[in-house]
Amino acid sequence: MLFHKILKANNIYNLIKKTDLEFLPLVSKQVQNNIYIKREDQHLTSSYKIRGALNKLNNIKEDIVICASSGNFATSISYACKFLNKKSIVVMPKNTPQIKIDNVKNFGGKIILEGDTFDKAFLKAEQLSQEYNYPLIHPFNDIDIIAGNGTIAREILDDLDGNTIHGIFCTVGGGGLISGISQYTKTLYPNINIYGAEHIGSNAMTQSLKKNKLITLNNPCKFSDGNSVSTPGNITFDICKKNIDNMINVSTKQICEAVKMAYLDTKIVFEPAGLNSLAGLIKFLKYNNIIKNKNFIVIGSGANLDFNKLHYIYENTTN
Repeated sequence: MLFHKILKANNIYNLIKKTDLEFLPLVSKQVQNNIYIKREDQHLTSSYKIRGALNKLNNIKEDIVICASSGNFATSISYACKFLNKKSIVVMPKNTPQIKIDNVKNFGGKIILEGDTFDKAFLKAEQLSQEYNYPLIHPFNDIDIIAGNGTIAREILDDLDGNTIHGIFCTVGGGGLISGISQYTKTLYPNINIYGAEHIGSNAMTQSLKKNKLITLNNPCKFSDGNSVSTPGNITFDICKKNIDNMINVSTKQICEAVKMAYLDTKIVFEPAGLNSLAGLIKFLKYNNIIKNKNFIVIGSGANLDFNKLHYIYENTTN
């Protein structure tokens, strides 16, 4: 069912274009493998989440929608609503980076700030949805959202022969990105390894998969704010149990190093959540150094960086 929904998600291309799959020569040389990055920063919203947002909105009739988001999904919903002649109400945590709040405002979304985590913001969105009878759009625990995200894998496999890909690395928060990518990929090429990467202080999916039940974190780390989630979705959890080959936890310093390395190759400064994937790949190959000359894909999932983090990222890299 999900695979076929991904195949049918062509309507998103009315507003977005296919993103590049770019070879990373410096990273590839360092890790002695062929590394490609899927440039999801190339969307106008600078994040992959526009895919799921468009696919979901194209499948609902209501003119006013509500969602909760730590930033990138909120931007995508407000942008998509603007072009689909809908209105959006967005509940965001109070500690959301200003760049993401400004993006929502620029696209016409009505913002409500609530709590200091996604989960607290979502509770407020649920309350408003019930009070005003507006449809509530979940940023990751929704089949239409997941199917939209799965179009990333369609594009990757259009650009590179699946038989030549050793593995795909995805940032994981609630699990919506890796669920879509893994379902499409594993359906066609079950031998491609799917790896999830999380900040070690925000690893709800890792813990949930280890314990085979949904785990809630009391205080997830906010450094990688774009994927700082207390509890994965039940839908995404079931898909991840089936499809993920390995979860890799990375530190703040490892993420900062990945941001620097990607910048040297692409001249783009990705946000920390956007490159948990690359940090995970580098860590994985460091501990599996017999793997050489294989093709790996990392998803560069977003580049809405809080400017105030630039100096911190620089200070946590090797000069």
